[in-house]
Amino acid sequence: MCRRAAFLFLVAANAALVSACSPERSDGPFPPVKSLKVLGKLPGSWTVTSLDGKEVDMDQLRGKVVFINRWATWCPPCVGEMPGIQALHDSVKDSDIAFLIVTTEKAAKVKEFVKKKGWTLPVHIATEGVPPILNPEFIPVSYVVNRKGEVVFEFPGAMDWDTDQARKFLKSIP
Repeated sequence: MCRRAAFLFLVAANAALVSACSPERSDGPFPPVKSLKVLGKLPGSWTVTSLDGKEVDMDQLRGKVVFINRWATWCPPCVGEMPGIQALHDSVKDSDIAFLIVTTEKAAKVKEFVKKKGWTLPVHIATEGVPPILNPEFIPVSYVVNRKGEVVFEFPGAMDWDTDQARKFLKSIP
């Protein structure tokens, strides 16, 4: 009994020490822009199709920061984070930031789903698949691409994107 109590005390003390010594981040999950590393480059020829049938390739988006979210209609965490992504999109839509909300599902199904939800996000279908850098083990996952077409940020899992920190981060990407 004493060994177990001592062990639990040590675990609790260690956790308290680590949290007390860790610097608090006021920028949420976003690293300082100067510390971003290139995770990979998107091919300029990678093309997605909007729900109204317009094709967009990465070459068209060079010179812009691109927010990419991989999602699916059948994924509850994906659907759950969309209101925050919608709000983020709406708050920066007049800036030089492009949004690609990407799924590999059939366009008709996605179009009906998006309409039912009332989203006005730029949802796209990856009819030709996705580059390996954007092919995670699970969804949702979001990426930020710099103006050169390089993936510099990856966030696996759902998040509330409707924050000042997210807006500041996107606007600060060179």
